[in-house]
Amino acid sequence: PLLTFKRGAVVHFAMSDSDIRMATKLAGPDTYFLPFNMGREGHAGNPMRTDGEYPVAYFWEQVCAPDNWLRIFHSFVYTEKKDVVDLSGNHQRKETQIFPRFHQWDAVTKMIADAKTNGPGQTYLCEHSAGSGKTSTIAWTAHDLIRLRTADKGEPYFHSVIVVTDRTVLDKQLQDAVQQIDHQHDLIAAIGDKDSGESKSKELARALERGTPIIVVTIQTFPYAMEQILTNGKLAGRNFAVIIDEAHTSQTGSAASNLQATLALRDGKTMDG
Repeated sequence: PLLTFKRGAVVHFAMSDSDIRMATKLAGPDTYFLPFNMGREGHAGNPMRTDGEYPVAYFWEQVCAPDNWLRIFHSFVYTEKKDVVDLSGNHQRKETQIFPRFHQWDAVTKMIADAKTNGPGQTYLCEHSAGSGKTSTIAWTAHDLIRLRTADKGEPYFHSVIVVTDRTVLDKQLQDAVQQIDHQHDLIAAIGDKDSGESKSKELARALERGTPIIVVTIQTFPYAMEQILTNGKLAGRNFAVIIDEAHTSQTGSAASNLQATLALRDGKTMDG
């Protein structure tokens, strides 16, 4: 039972003195292990230590530190559910236990820590290679940003997080991921996702005014969001974080130019990455 998927261990690690791999489901010879390494000068693996420790010592020094370990299980672990079709045309619901890889946990943790220290107005660039879990990183970052509170009064650092993308697949994946991380009702809204009978600009304004925590917009709709932030009196005094998904072709040409021009109008209270 300890090794059974969804009943026992959440994650399994295989470790040598220089390399770490992880899997959330054991399936005999078909078990798929993902790297859980820090990276070494732009390549795979881990850097050598100068203090005599093993290269994998970061695992028990950082990841397994009680506060970090508890935070991973509280804010990062979730079950990804999606419908898949096999070669015979049979539909089935596939469930995958998601546990962050080191680069994801490290990136989210560092960005959130910096935002907590320096407040709104910072700019971050988070690079992911293909297939390295960018959607989950966006979901974790957005979720953590809306949970940031000041130590003195408990005020939110950001009243809403705006995720800019042009990929329908990411929209659905992102919504599913956020809902799995936090089951709060009306936590996320994708503008234009449903035919509500009203324009996207009005739908967007309503979402911003009511303080929807996470708002997903397209690259074409984002200028309307910035217009609302800068001109809508109901939004005065609010801070907004902006996460831009850049891994698609529409980030070139006129759409990207409009996006960049819109961000140039920002009043120092957005985050993009």
